[in-house]
Amino acid sequence: MKIANLGAKNRMKTGSRATWKVRAGGYVPAVIYGLGAENRNLALPEGEFTKHVLHHHKLFEIELDDGTKEEAFLKDLQWDEIEDRILHADLLRIELGKPMKAQVPIQFVGHAKGLSHDGLFDAPHPAIQVECLPRDLPEEIKLVINDLDVGQAIHVKDLEVPEGVRILDDPETVVCHCRARGRKHEEEEGAEGSETAETVETADSGEDGEPSPAPAGD
Repeated sequence: MKIANLGAKNRMKTGSRATWKVRAGGYVPAVIYGLGAENRNLALPEGEFTKHVLHHHKLFEIELDDGTKEEAFLKDLQWDEIEDRILHADLLRIELGKPMKAQVPIQFVGHAKGLSHDGLFDAPHPAIQVECLPRDLPEEIKLVINDLDVGQAIHVKDLEVPEGVRILDDPETVVCHCRARGRKHEEEEGAEGSETAETVETADSGEDGEPSPAPAGD
């Protein structure tokens, strides 16, 4: 993954009014944390930072206005969906020469064969946790699913990752599978039917499992 260079300012004041002034001045409020150091409030140049985000850059070498530097991983963003601009950024402090852990999304490529056999594609695990050097961190893991048929599944152990990247998730975890249409619904209905039958049987039975006698009339 590319490491982007970015200039930034220390943000001394916090609060809604101070944050509004930062945005009005063309900057994105941000915070960097981690590695046992104190949290640091920053102001990132909005135009430059937004370009990096749109190019999927997540690793940054940040030079502050006081001459200090930070190495960071973009952890989270808050967007203004109406104005389509970044409201706030969370940065995780890292060391470029040491391994880091991160979630990497899986890009499913192609169409599962089972779809033409009236199957349904499901991806219960669309991202994986990996550990690697920041420079080796992939933006995504591509997974070709063309041969996936009804009743088949792809597990974490089946994924191919670049050299230097170690997957931390359970190898037996199902990443995606193709199931028969209606199967999940039928299983749920069957489970509900069994529970109903057990409830009726319990309600109609005495302590010894025999039918309870009808209550005597007055």
